[in-house]
Amino acid sequence: MGLFKPAWQNTNTEKALKVVEKETRQEKLAEIAQDANDIAVRFAAADKLIDRTDADGVYSEIAGRYMDNSHREDICSRALNSIADLRILFDTVKNVNTGVTGLRHQDAAIRRIIATADQSLLVNIAMENVDLSLSVALIRQLRNQGALAEIAKKDSVYYLCAEAALNKLTDLKALDDVARNAKSSRVRVMV
Repeated sequence: MGLFKPAWQNTNTEKALKVVEKETRQEKLAEIAQDANDIAVRFAAADKLIDRTDADGVYSEIAGRYMDNSHREDICSRALNSIADLRILFDTVKNVNTGVTGLRHQDAAIRRIIATADQSLLVNIAMENVDLSLSVALIRQLRNQGALAEIAKKDSVYYLCAEAALNKLTDLKALDDVARNAKSSRVRVMV
């Protein structure tokens, strides 16, 4: 590396932001979004990225870094709210298990995912069994009878299966399928 830092690494945030504002090359913006020391500069560069997967990766990394920092909740919230791909959003918050601040962010992200009512995403997340209460909350949002039957049949977490089988399934063929094929004998008997 030479004697001079790139202008986007300037300690003066306003100067660095002006450089990002003028930058149009996507590969340079991606580099700035990944490597800038100033969080405002990282956000500005990520916001200009056309490839939303790249931008979501930057936002996810920022959110992960600030997830449990109660003094910088604004940064984490902005990063989480900037993630467009709900799967990346879920992956960012799924392993939060400590700290009130982190759990608050996780709860907000999960509410955002549920609000989309993307049935296939809800099924995939519910099947991961990251957290029993989270999986049950997601199942309560499902309407697809086939998906509910699959969860009830394949899932090994008893309460999760019971939730899907008893409270949501209404289709007689699906109930019969669960009664015959569920992994859990308790679920088979309950149906």
